Amino acid sequence: MNNPAAARPACECHDGARLFRRARRRELGVLKPLYRSAFNVWARSLGRDPGFSNYDWLVDCVDEGSVWVATSGKDLLGAMTLTDTGDTWHIDEIAVSPLRQRRGIGSWMLARATQLAPEHGIKRLALCTAE
Repeated sequence: MNNPAAARPACECHDGARLFRRARRRELGVLKPLYRSAFNVWARSLGRDPGFSNYDWLVDCVDEGSVWVATSGKDLLGAMTLTDTGDTWHIDEIAVSPLRQRRGIGSWMLARATQLAPEHGIKRLALCTAE
């Protein structure tokens, strides 16, 4: 199977303890529950029914290279989905494990995406929120 993400050079940033890099297909078993748990907490905090999603769309996003993860050792701390529209990365989702929220991981991922953007021809990042 042709995997477009595999053809791209591996891009990553680290600060010694944490690494920010593209997600790998073998991580889908961890990514799906991460997104589900992160967004269920968020939906409930807004008084909304979190509903259910099996996050099957993540398969295509990982294959396209648009899912990035923050790791520390073997632990997956968080993930973000970036849609490339030419010179802009649209930040579609930022998911951090509920056990690790409020520790700056989301902010750290945003800073790393900002740092990597110019290497990918990206001039701006865009974020829309549902709140």
